[in-house]
Amino acid sequence: MSGEVSKNLRGSSRRDVSYYLRAILLVVTVAIGAGVTLYHVLGEYNAKQQDLKKNIYGHWVEQHVAPYMSDSYTIKPEGIYRDGRMLTSKFSFNGTELEFESGGVEHEFIVISESFNRMRRLRPEHYESIFLNTTPPAVLNSSN
Repeated sequence: MSGEVSKNLRGSSRRDVSYYLRAILLVVTVAIGAGVTLYHVLGEYNAKQQDLKKNIYGHWVEQHVAPYMSDSYTIKPEGIYRDGRMLTSKFSFNGTELEFESGGVEHEFIVISESFNRMRRLRPEHYESIFLNTTPPAVLNSSN
Protein backbone atom coordinates (compact mmCIF):
# COMPACT_ATOMS: atom_id res chain seq x y z
CA MET A 1 0.00 0.00 0.00
CA SER A 2 2.76 2.44 0.91
CA GLY A 3 4.49 1.65 -2.42
CA GLU A 4 1.31 2.61 -4.23
CA VAL A 5 1.06 5.91 -2.32
CA SER A 6 4.71 6.80 -3.02
CA LYS A 7 4.17 5.94 -6.71
CA ASN A 8 1.19 8.34 -6.84
CA LEU A 9 3.21 11.07 -5.12
CA ARG A 10 6.05 10.69 -7.60
CA GLY A 11 3.64 11.00 -10.54
CA SER A 12 2.07 14.04 -8.93
CA SER A 13 5.43 15.76 -8.45
CA ARG A 14 6.31 15.12 -12.10
CA ARG A 15 3.08 16.81 -13.15
CA ASP A 16 3.83 19.74 -10.84
CA VAL A 17 7.33 20.18 -12.30
CA SER A 18 5.93 19.94 -15.83
CA TYR A 19 3.29 22.56 -14.97
CA TYR A 20 5.91 24.96 -13.58
CA LEU A 21 8.21 24.45 -16.56
CA ARG A 22 5.35 25.24 -18.95
CA ALA A 23 4.41 28.32 -16.93
CA ILE A 24 8.01 29.56 -16.93
CA LEU A 25 8.32 28.89 -20.67
CA LEU A 26 5.12 30.86 -21.30
CA VAL A 27 6.32 33.81 -19.20
CA VAL A 28 9.71 33.83 -20.96
CA THR A 29 8.04 33.68 -24.39
CA VAL A 30 5.73 36.59 -23.54
CA ALA A 31 8.67 38.61 -22.16
CA ILE A 32 10.71 38.02 -25.33
CA GLY A 33 7.73 39.00 -27.48
CA ALA A 34 7.23 42.18 -25.46
CA GLY A 35 10.93 43.00 -25.74
CA VAL A 36 10.95 42.56 -29.52
CA THR A 37 7.80 44.69 -29.85
CA LEU A 38 9.27 47.42 -27.66
CA TYR A 39 12.48 47.38 -29.69
CA HIS A 40 10.56 47.92 -32.94
CA VAL A 41 8.33 50.63 -31.48
CA LEU A 42 11.34 52.54 -30.13
CA GLY A 43 13.13 52.10 -33.45
CA GLU A 44 10.19 53.62 -35.32
CA TYR A 45 10.00 56.48 -32.81
CA ASN A 46 13.71 57.20 -33.24
CA ALA A 47 13.35 57.17 -37.04
CA LYS A 48 10.45 59.64 -36.83
CA GLN A 49 12.48 61.91 -34.55
CA GLN A 50 15.36 61.90 -37.04
CA ASP A 51 12.94 62.77 -39.87
CA LEU A 52 11.52 65.65 -37.81
CA LYS A 53 15.00 67.02 -37.10
CA LYS A 54 15.76 67.15 -40.83
CA ASN A 55 13.19 69.95 -41.09
CA ILE A 56 15.30 72.33 -39.00
CA TYR A 57 18.78 71.59 -40.30
CA GLY A 58 20.41 74.66 -41.78
CA HIS A 59 21.80 78.09 -40.94
CA TRP A 60 19.40 80.21 -38.86
CA VAL A 61 19.92 83.98 -38.71
CA GLU A 62 18.16 86.40 -36.37
CA GLN A 63 16.01 88.94 -38.24
CA HIS A 64 15.07 92.60 -37.64
CA VAL A 65 18.27 93.47 -35.75
CA ALA A 66 21.48 95.14 -36.82
CA PRO A 67 23.71 92.64 -38.64
CA TYR A 68 26.54 93.08 -36.15
CA MET A 69 24.14 92.27 -33.27
CA SER A 70 22.29 89.31 -34.79
CA ASP A 71 22.61 85.80 -33.45
CA SER A 72 22.95 82.88 -35.81
CA TYR A 73 22.96 79.14 -35.35
CA THR A 74 23.78 76.27 -37.65
CA ILE A 75 21.83 73.11 -36.92
CA LYS A 76 23.29 69.86 -38.22
CA PRO A 77 22.72 66.19 -37.36
CA GLU A 78 25.87 66.35 -35.18
CA GLY A 79 24.66 69.30 -33.12
CA ILE A 80 24.11 73.04 -32.93
CA TYR A 81 26.89 75.47 -33.86
CA ARG A 82 27.48 79.21 -33.49
CA ASP A 83 30.31 80.90 -35.38
CA GLY A 84 31.70 77.52 -36.40
CA ARG A 85 31.92 76.23 -32.81
CA MET A 86 29.74 73.46 -31.50
CA LEU A 87 27.46 74.65 -28.71
CA THR A 88 25.92 71.27 -28.01
CA SER A 89 25.46 67.86 -29.55
CA LYS A 90 22.26 67.27 -27.57
CA PHE A 91 19.08 68.92 -28.72
CA SER A 92 15.46 67.92 -29.02
CA PHE A 93 12.90 68.80 -31.66
CA ASN A 94 9.34 67.49 -31.51
CA GLY A 95 8.12 68.96 -34.78
CA THR A 96 7.35 72.41 -33.39
CA GLU A 97 9.75 73.17 -30.52
CA LEU A 98 13.55 73.12 -30.52
CA GLU A 99 15.27 72.92 -27.13
CA PHE A 100 18.92 72.78 -26.13
CA GLU A 101 21.25 73.92 -23.35
CA SER A 102 24.44 75.86 -23.86
CA GLY A 103 26.65 77.32 -21.13
CA GLY A 104 24.05 76.51 -18.49
CA VAL A 105 21.40 78.54 -20.35
CA GLU A 106 18.25 76.88 -21.67
CA HIS A 107 17.36 77.82 -25.25
CA GLU A 108 13.91 77.24 -26.68
CA PHE A 109 12.54 78.07 -30.12
CA ILE A 110 9.17 77.43 -31.72
CA VAL A 111 8.63 76.96 -35.46
CA ILE A 112 6.20 79.59 -36.74
CA SER A 113 5.91 78.59 -40.39
CA GLU A 114 4.62 75.44 -42.04
CA SER A 115 7.62 75.39 -44.35
CA PHE A 116 9.98 75.19 -41.33
CA ASN A 117 11.92 78.29 -42.40
CA ARG A 118 11.03 80.63 -39.49
CA MET A 119 11.40 80.20 -35.72
CA ARG A 120 10.67 82.44 -32.75
CA ARG A 121 13.04 82.43 -29.77
CA LEU A 122 11.15 81.79 -26.52
CA ARG A 123 14.10 81.41 -24.14
CA PRO A 124 16.22 83.16 -23.06
CA GLU A 125 13.57 85.87 -23.21
CA HIS A 126 15.52 89.11 -23.48
CA TYR A 127 13.42 90.27 -26.46
CA GLU A 128 11.21 88.86 -29.19
CA SER A 129 13.39 87.53 -31.96
CA ILE A 130 12.63 85.73 -35.19
CA PHE A 131 15.12 83.48 -36.95
CA LEU A 132 15.11 82.67 -40.65
CA ASN A 133 16.64 79.53 -42.14
CA THR A 134 18.91 80.93 -44.84
CA THR A 135 20.05 77.54 -46.12
CA PRO A 136 18.50 76.87 -49.52
CA PRO A 137 16.20 73.84 -49.63
CA ALA A 138 17.66 70.59 -50.90
CA VAL A 139 17.33 70.16 -54.67
CA LEU A 140 15.47 67.02 -55.61
CA ASN A 141 16.65 64.81 -58.42
CA SER A 142 15.12 66.23 -61.62
CA SER A 143 13.99 62.75 -62.72
CA ASN A 144 11.59 62.55 -59.74
